[in-house]
Amino acid sequence: AIQTFEYDSSRGRFRGWLTIVTNNAIRDYVKRQRRAGIGRGDTVTQQQLSRLQAPEAIDELAASIEQEAEQELLREAEASVQRRFAKETWDAYRLTAVEGVKPSQVSRQIDMKTSEVYVAKSRVIKMLREEVARMKSAEVHTIQTLQARPREPHQGL
Repeated sequence: AIQTFEYDSSRGRFRGWLTIVTNNAIRDYVKRQRRAGIGRGDTVTQQQLSRLQAPEAIDELAASIEQEAEQELLREAEASVQRRFAKETWDAYRLTAVEGVKPSQVSRQIDMKTSEVYVAKSRVIKMLREEVARMKSAEVHTIQTLQARPREPHQGL
């Protein structure tokens, strides 16, 4: 599937496509194992592989892939954005938004007025949203650029 992949944003997100490809790979693997006579019977492995094909497992896989991709995107955005702020501003964001510390406690901890903690958190979150949007746009652009390149014939493995 990857050799013939063509991204079409109107058909959904890349992660959705990845989830489908992963699910199909699992199904193909289970079918090959059954045809080869491997894993027949009530073995734990066969039961686990069969459960992977259930719609609930597919939905869970899709949600897991989406959640991990979003977390990775946020980590990358945070790494990029953190350099743009003073240490105290970043600490105000991290302590309140990430660690869940009350703004009044953060203000005492980093010697900043409580109102300034709220403003710092808000500024960082605004910039993070902008960075995530920029990164998603760049991802789509990269995929579209790759699609525009002429393809070489697939030689097989």
